[in-house]
Amino acid sequence: MDRPDIRVFVAAFEDLLHEGEKLLTEFRRSGSDAFRRGEHEYVDWANQHCRALSDTLSRLREIRENFDRISRGEMSYRQETLPQPESRRVQETSRRRKGNLLPQSAYETPIQVSLLEFGGRATTDAVQQSLWKRMKEQLGPEDMKPRASNPSEITWWNNAKWARNRLREQGFIAEGSPRGIWELTPAGREEARRRQEELLRQAREE
Repeated sequence: MDRPDIRVFVAAFEDLLHEGEKLLTEFRRSGSDAFRRGEHEYVDWANQHCRALSDTLSRLREIRENFDRISRGEMSYRQETLPQPESRRVQETSRRRKGNLLPQSAYETPIQVSLLEFGGRATTDAVQQSLWKRMKEQLGPEDMKPRASNPSEITWWNNAKWARNRLREQGFIAEGSPRGIWELTPAGREEARRRQEELLRQAREE
């Protein structure tokens, strides 16, 4: 019996990602044009869509990478078992107090320093493992809950990816890197070194 060819599914992701990147470019271009015209309300709208679309594309790349691994027979690839959501049964109407969550900005320094220690770039899995080791003592119950819109993903990791997007908007994380790769820009390396030195200084003072 012929084996199913998963490459067809992977190829479909290529098309989807291509169209998504084109749409993201259009949103950015229209936002830039609106900024020059002084249409700030439209700029805010465009920026919100850029962030949401960028996050969606990042998730699609991770899914595609997983299917690539499956097609190569690499069914097990995690180096360490990460904690799973406390419960997969989450009501969509549930509300969480933001004050109980670690702010997204708290992930920025660990992301940059982790990438710097990896030599400036690393896979998504490697970054996730590194962040977990660095931040697990800071994460509270709300951070460890599954997302209401996606119960298979833990809240802290979703917030880390939003922090990555903000760093990319600031020019510290490279755009257009290969799928599943997080990479510092030259400016990002300088900022990461500065943050690393600040962490070392704080450690010496404690």
